[in-house]
Amino acid sequence: MNVDEEVLTSESSSTSNIQDDRSSLESSDWDEHYSFSTEENPSNNDIDRDRSRSDDKESKQFQRIVGESKPVYTWNCDRELMHREHNIINRIGWRGGHTSDQSFGQGFAGSRQAVEHLTLLKTLKHGSAFSLNFNREGNLIISSTQSKIVIWDWANNKVLHKFRPDPKNYIYKAKFISSHGCLDIVCWTYEGLVIRSLIPPSGGAPKSECLFSHSDLQENCIHQIVIVPQNRDEIMSACQDGTIRIFDLRTPSTKETIFHVRKDENDTALRSIAHHPIAPEFCVGANDNVVRVYDRRQLTKPIYKMTPNNSCDCPTVHSVVYNHNGSEILASFNDGKNFLLDSRNCREDGFLHCYYEDLDRVHFFGPRSQYIVGRNSTNIFFWDKNTEEVICGNAGPEASYLGHLEVHPMLPVLSTSYNNSGIHIWIPNGLNL
Repeated sequence: MNVDEEVLTSESSSTSNIQDDRSSLESSDWDEHYSFSTEENPSNNDIDRDRSRSDDKESKQFQRIVGESKPVYTWNCDRELMHREHNIINRIGWRGGHTSDQSFGQGFAGSRQAVEHLTLLKTLKHGSAFSLNFNREGNLIISSTQSKIVIWDWANNKVLHKFRPDPKNYIYKAKFISSHGCLDIVCWTYEGLVIRSLIPPSGGAPKSECLFSHSDLQENCIHQIVIVPQNRDEIMSACQDGTIRIFDLRTPSTKETIFHVRKDENDTALRSIAHHPIAPEFCVGANDNVVRVYDRRQLTKPIYKMTPNNSCDCPTVHSVVYNHNGSEILASFNDGKNFLLDSRNCREDGFLHCYYEDLDRVHFFGPRSQYIVGRNSTNIFFWDKNTEEVICGNAGPEASYLGHLEVHPMLPVLSTSYNNSGIHIWIPNGLNL
């Protein structure tokens, strides 16, 4: 029996054991044992039996998708452990080469084994989370509700700070800003306010100030804010009024730069924005089927447009995101198509790969963006980026009615939230944190 067959046999046995033990698990122990699987998940008595027809349809689609063929395993744990033990330089697949210690961690984080063995580590007791975001180091996670912001030391299941930046307005989403010596947070409200909060190292009361506002617009007008990767003192917002606003935190007295995205001389409602991890470039998604890419140094017009989805139903771009080095853009449409685009060799209607599933938001997963992870209202899916094959999925209660999904910046760790049952932290089984 070769190594791949041994891995598959081990995984099948592990899945069988989990299924046999579920009937004996108490509800309080469910979180510690539930894990991702490539097999069908049995029904759970805690799940509402009166699911709507749409939920039943999604469940059938999930079972069909996870039953499809899977790509071969490309990472061998035994071989990598031998290389690590003998400090062998492994240059295969890594530019410049890494020591066995470095390549082992990178290889495991991007392996199919890590994805398939994601297991629910813990649940942070929290109400309905409107947003999730890891800090740059990955040791903290921020969540927001309508009334307050909560900062967690997620590994120790500990709340570090809980506060309300604006007592009069409802919070929509919140993100970390990488600042030295203090916790720096930006949030935006349903009323169109962008608020910055600073928490001193001494742990004193947070100090909040309004950076700029869109008070003359409709509620929920700011769909997304991004922190510029190579300049953490700049934030960019994509708004429903068709404006992209750039604000420099170093000069708070200066007004933000406003740029209008127009189509046929009319403002286009924006839904998503993503910044290139290295270059001065960003892309936006709007209420049409066009992904627009701009150069920060010349904002007069897009440097190129990509229209991979030429459906006659006028689809909308739900989200856009760059991969780890900016060579690819992942665009999710509201008609169930998710396209991988080449940002270096752009073609107006061309794309590299397409992943068919109606998802609210998609992310890259893995240190070199080897996988695609996305969620709909009831399931989580993982695709192999190059083969377009579904690696695994989760249709259990912890994956039902998801509100948000966030990927750790360095480790193969996933955070999700659903309903009012808290924030779930998923890690590969055996990863000790």
